[in-house]
Amino acid sequence: MPFGFGNAAVVAAAISLALALAGRWLKRPGLAAAAAGIGLAAGFAAVLGVVSASPRQLAERLPLLAFLALGAGLLATFGGRPAVRMLAFALGLLGCAWWMAGAPLHLPDVRRAAPEAALLLAAMAAATWRGGAAPATLAAWAALAAGLFLAAARGPHLAFALAGLGAAVGALPGGAAG
Repeated sequence: MPFGFGNAAVVAAAISLALALAGRWLKRPGLAAAAAGIGLAAGFAAVLGVVSASPRQLAERLPLLAFLALGAGLLATFGGRPAVRMLAFALGLLGCAWWMAGAPLHLPDVRRAAPEAALLLAAMAAATWRGGAAPATLAAWAALAAGLFLAAARGPHLAFALAGLGAAVGALPGGAAG
């Protein structure tokens, strides 16, 4: 990993804070609203590096996740009917849980990864449940990080959770954490 666990949180918080403050100063609420998401992406990049990934999360599978997340995000935002938006949101969470569990492609691998994927899905759903409300988002990221720490999770999961917490904290001055 190019950065340590704590550095990913610092990178996420710094980017998020800079964008949140710039959004307020420039009177661009869209920039402030995007601060946490961009900070989170920067924190994830600090964990994974520019082109590499952990052995369980192959870099060549990352574009598929990005396309799934983009499609799900667009449908969840502009999908029209509430049922379409909720389905897109659920599919986006499932895609992210699948990737974080190692992006298994074969049924035996899916079965082995299912418990971890289910726990990741529950944690991500809890982190996004309240629509990005700052106290709920901060509590969800902190609970996810604490749970992963206490479970002695292997791999980059704790660093990702700390990056999420850092991004949410950094976005507070902009009025949006998430």
